[in-house]
Amino acid sequence: MDIDGGTPAMVVKTDGEPYPQLSPDGKWIAFTAVVAGHWPTLHRVGSKGGPLVELNGKMWLQPAISPDGKWIAGFCVDHPSGTQKNPDSIAVIRSSGGQPWKVIPIARSISIAAGIRWSPDGLELTYVEQRAEGANIWSQPLDRGEPQQVTHLRGYALFGFDWSQDGKQLVLSRGIEASDVVLLERAKLIR
Repeated sequence: MDIDGGTPAMVVKTDGEPYPQLSPDGKWIAFTAVVAGHWPTLHRVGSKGGPLVELNGKMWLQPAISPDGKWIAGFCVDHPSGTQKNPDSIAVIRSSGGQPWKVIPIARSISIAAGIRWSPDGLELTYVEQRAEGANIWSQPLDRGEPQQVTHLRGYALFGFDWSQDGKQLVLSRGIEASDVVLLERAKLIR
């Protein structure tokens, strides 16, 4: 749609991705969708529509496009099974598709819902990890090395984040998750 919300148009009809990613040049979209198998796979489509291209048949979630548009990172499962619900790695693939260039194993404490973000220079991937002291953002260099803690926050959940274009600031969404139990007695269905 236009920036003012006018003239919306469907790009592709599919089941799946709540978080599509627009390429830096605005010409294509990366997203996940359940098409042939029983799990979401990584796809690409032109931003104005066109053929749907599957980039990889592995299970993917939360794709993130690199600042130069050449790579896509996402949470990935190499061989999904019916009982596996969470990705076990972060994979990086060329934006044209194929096999992953890099696969980084991840701990169960990493928040899939918070997603992955590329550092503005495209050299690191950042993600949220929930440890005993709280949820924090961590950065994984792509060339080598161990992940480094970026934030030192205590308590609260961290729902999402992103980098400023110059890489000097982070914006993030924090809070608590609350739920209530409600008991309904002698409820009557009203039609």
